[in-house]
Amino acid sequence: MPWAKIDDQFHSNPKVAMAGPNAISLYIVALSWTAGYLTDGFIPSAQVRRLALCDDYDAAARRLVEVGLWHEADGGYQINDYLEYNPSAKEIKAKRKAAAKRQAEYRERQQGDDEDDDNKDEGNAVSNGVTNDDTNTTSRSRPRTRSHAHTYESSNEDGKPPPSPKIPHIQSLTIAEIKRKNLTANEWRELLALEETDDNPRITLIDYVKQKLVSLEPMSDTEEKFLDLWGAKQLKTPAQRRTLAGWIDDYGPETVLEAGEWAAKRGMSLSDCFISLETALPKWNGGDKSKGTLRVGR
Repeated sequence: MPWAKIDDQFHSNPKVAMAGPNAISLYIVALSWTAGYLTDGFIPSAQVRRLALCDDYDAAARRLVEVGLWHEADGGYQINDYLEYNPSAKEIKAKRKAAAKRQAEYRERQQGDDEDDDNKDEGNAVSNGVTNDDTNTTSRSRPRTRSHAHTYESSNEDGKPPPSPKIPHIQSLTIAEIKRKNLTANEWRELLALEETDDNPRITLIDYVKQKLVSLEPMSDTEEKFLDLWGAKQLKTPAQRRTLAGWIDDYGPETVLEAGEWAAKRGMSLSDCFISLETALPKWNGGDKSKGTLRVGR
């Protein structure tokens, strides 16, 4: 995944002060967009409306041109000096291609090691057959397996396990087909790594896999008890999962469970509970049992 770079003195640049908040927010979001889509700092006119965080997006774009952070280009705008601070699309694609080549070569070496292991197993079976029929029978009937420990010892230079042989095939499928696959968390991570280093990464698929990985993380005891209040087994979205985990870290398990119990007893749906407690938890002081209303504040 490429990263956009920004000068650590950006905050004190006079152009930034002159541009104003609407223009600067557009500049930052557009910087992220061009890095993600490898456009070398070019922003199509049609994208400005989507990237701006204000209604008057044309005025924000014009202001960036006026202060010298952007300049007009054929069909849109160009971020000034983008390639002086960021790698070009050509450089990023070359790195991705080299990374994919290294992964392919590694898989080929691993397959060669597997074949050597098979030959050794067959040789042992023949030898055992000559010396001991019982041992030979056991050798043939036992399936050959490779432990996770062996796989991790034969890992890439960075210490990470190599991709599963089936992942490159899965990556070639459509997003709809991939979503129907029942993969392990490690396989989803491998797919994410391959997609992020692809010459043409699918942003929608990358976002889906990241959300999938969040949902596959094992729940804590507090999260399970919170869901039990509604008789639920899992949350509807990864965003709810992140929110609940954040509550537990910020306010503690007891407070979160107390607030959840209060909401559940009053008939709130799980979705409504997330809306209500997001506002109430920072001021949580328990529920008023007599009036049946939430008492917040100090």
